Amino acid sequence: MVGGAVIGDDAPADEVQLGSIPLLETPPGEQSAPSPRLLGYGSYGGGGAAAYGGFGTGSPYGGDEMMMMAGGAHLGVESLAQALVILVIGVGIIISNIIILATFITMPGPKDVIMYYLMSLGVSDLVAGVVVVPLSVYPALVQRWVYGDMVCGLAGYLETTLWFAQLYTFMWISVDRYLAIRKPLRYETVQTKTRCQCWVVFTWVTSMMLCCPPLLGFNNSSHWDGEAYVCWLDWGSMIAYAMTLVPMVLGPTLITLFYTYGYIFNTMRRLKTCVVGQDKEFVTALTSNLANPDHAMSFVLVVAFWLSWGPCVGVRTYEYMSGTHIEVRFLHFAVFWLGALNSCWKSVIYVAMSPKFRRGLRLFCLSLFCQRKARNAELILEY
Repeated sequence: MVGGAVIGDDAPADEVQLGSIPLLETPPGEQSAPSPRLLGYGSYGGGGAAAYGGFGTGSPYGGDEMMMMAGGAHLGVESLAQALVILVIGVGIIISNIIILATFITMPGPKDVIMYYLMSLGVSDLVAGVVVVPLSVYPALVQRWVYGDMVCGLAGYLETTLWFAQLYTFMWISVDRYLAIRKPLRYETVQTKTRCQCWVVFTWVTSMMLCCPPLLGFNNSSHWDGEAYVCWLDWGSMIAYAMTLVPMVLGPTLITLFYTYGYIFNTMRRLKTCVVGQDKEFVTALTSNLANPDHAMSFVLVVAFWLSWGPCVGVRTYEYMSGTHIEVRFLHFAVFWLGALNSCWKSVIYVAMSPKFRRGLRLFCLSLFCQRKARNAELILEY
């Protein structure tokens, strides 16, 4: 035994056994690193833990203090901190979106059309918090993917589907707000609840269908990102499809957002300067609709979404276009999980900008703590 390693009597001089794992001596001038592709997963751009074998337990950056887990696995202090951050984000997403959905569902009185879109966003965020985020906690601890190829592919598919569903939902919200300003006298007949629910179903079905081709007929449909601790769909295996899909999703969405909110804010400006040349009934209805705080709230939701995910999209786009990997410590971890925090910001925005949501939340809390008399008194005062 030399330094804790057992050298067998029949073992060659250049081979040492640590437990039952042979460690071959590296020839001078060469560096040995197993290929991530051979192990089934590869980090985006070759960085992260996956670049050190995909399933290795060491930190790609070095200098990480190590602790021993049960069963002999090593746990780094930085890995523990990153796993804790992911866990806190996941718990925050789950709790905040359960409260959002419960508030919308139990809210008394008729529900506005926009509320169904907001509930769709809440369902999307809740699915991400329950299914996607927990899959990153343990791999962040052990610095390797442990759930297999199929789960990695499904996780990457679900992430992309939820992201596209939110983009489309923001587009329909902007259209709803545009119609409330463009046709204030006919808004309730144009934007019916049944039509809104059909658009929600269409959004989810379309998102699921658009994202499924990478899972069909490809051996390497996803890869493990050892720096952000998530699985991505491998769009690189089907460049033509990816280059077609991105404009189909981002193009209509961004054009609609810019046009609708541009029209809304321009109408607000014109109304303040009394340039709107319409009859009195139209101006009265328009003024009433413009006073609705849902316009500003929906715009802030869109801005918060892009501020959260913009850095991640920018980093990955730059790396793909330049063919280089940005070697900045914790950059990929920070930009991805900053985007995931968008699922928590919505509850803060609702409370800050929606009086109706605040009333519904107050009534939900009263009913939650069995204060039925207080809830009934609140209902009488509010409605």
